[in-house]
Amino acid sequence: MKVLVTGGSGFLGTNLLNYLIQKKNYSIFSIDKKKLNKATISNYEKVNNFDLNLNSRNLIDILREINPDIIFNLAAESQVLRSADNPLNTYKSNIFGSLNLFDSIRKLQINPKIVHASTDKVYGISDNLPYQEDHELFSNFTYDISKISADLIAQNYKEIYGLDITIFRSCNIYGPVDFNYDRLIPHIIKSYIKNKPPVFRSNGKYLREYIYVDDLIKYLIMLTNNKNKEFIFNLGSGDVLNVNEVHENISSYFDKTLKPVVLNNDLNEIPEQKIDSKKFTRIYSPNFSLTKFEDGMSKTISWYRDFYIK
Repeated sequence: MKVLVTGGSGFLGTNLLNYLIQKKNYSIFSIDKKKLNKATISNYEKVNNFDLNLNSRNLIDILREINPDIIFNLAAESQVLRSADNPLNTYKSNIFGSLNLFDSIRKLQINPKIVHASTDKVYGISDNLPYQEDHELFSNFTYDISKISADLIAQNYKEIYGLDITIFRSCNIYGPVDFNYDRLIPHIIKSYIKNKPPVFRSNGKYLREYIYVDDLIKYLIMLTNNKNKEFIFNLGSGDVLNVNEVHENISSYFDKTLKPVVLNNDLNEIPEQKIDSKKFTRIYSPNFSLTKFEDGMSKTISWYRDFYIK
């Protein structure tokens, strides 16, 4: 079975590639504008990588050559701050990249199973929590709008053009191999390893739900077998923590507590997010226990320590 991962050099993409490499029944392909990091991908030679932007007109030729059975569409600008600072690049990456992918598949008349990465941020600021899949998609923030647009385009190509698309809207993901230090968890861990105070953009009270990356990947593999008429799923864990609680948890794995620098100037993010994942659980009945936040954080910190102190 031929599996294509777009965004293979990213945090989720790298972890997914490492999962697929361990399996014997996959021929693995990756498309990413960045080169894959050999240091973080086991058996790197098992991945057929194409250094390509999803916006490229050459994408259709690559898809024709691969003719994948499964596509995990993960490629995107995933950082809220960078999105706010550079909206044009964000819209090009997050909207037109997916549009080019879907339309190339339509033109080729191939029918891969597509698992498309959306986000819980498509629901925006809401008093109606936890988010459910039928809630309105709305936000004023650049990153959120880009993901809403791609989400709606995916729905359009599913409903009107018949592409076999399943959309997942996950909560915040954490785990090893996340080098995006603008994100809270890798930023705090690196700060502690480097013995520098972490910097909080918010007031420390913003709430997020967190899922360990290995658990999310198991969910995504289950979605490749989706034959249900439902094709949009929230994916979460139930572990909801604010910034201060995340910091407290991470600091417990070190022999010190660093006082954070609190900027309290975050104007481009949603204060509180929780999602309802009951639909996915009801339909798929996962037969594994989710990783507790404390256990996932222990594994994550262990990986970063090995990476930085070796």
